[in-house]
Amino acid sequence: MGSLITDAGARVAAYGGLAHVAEKGDEMMTWYIRAGICFGGLLMGVWISLRYQRDVQAARKRVTAGSRMIETKFGRIEYGDAGRGKPVLLIHGAGGGYDQGLLLGDLFLGGGFRLIGPSRFGYLKSPVPEDSSLEAQVVAFLARVFEMEEMP
Repeated sequence: MGSLITDAGARVAAYGGLAHVAEKGDEMMTWYIRAGICFGGLLMGVWISLRYQRDVQAARKRVTAGSRMIETKFGRIEYGDAGRGKPVLLIHGAGGGYDQGLLLGDLFLGGGFRLIGPSRFGYLKSPVPEDSSLEAQVVAFLARVFEMEEMP
């Protein structure tokens, strides 16, 4: 009977030892899974960052390619000019520059107009003058439209 108890005790001790090894194996597997997820997230972040930088560079190149600069009594103003016909002054919103004005003009007006889209003070390449009030911008833009009407 003594040997039976000893054998049973050995079996319990052996089982307990295997359970301990199994727990260590589960911990290692969990660590590998977490490390893999972190590494995958890091790779995804690098990929997104590279794509973002490429897209920003392409957008900058596109925006700077079609603009012109003029001098006014209010300072330099960047603008885009497209189409033929009666001039239409298109003022962009908070998220763009001259390009947004031209895009919206083309979208809503179609052809048959001369679309003039200035970049407001502080947008794209238009610097912020000392008097950057809304009134100063309106006067500067309208003066430019009248100058352009006289141009061939």
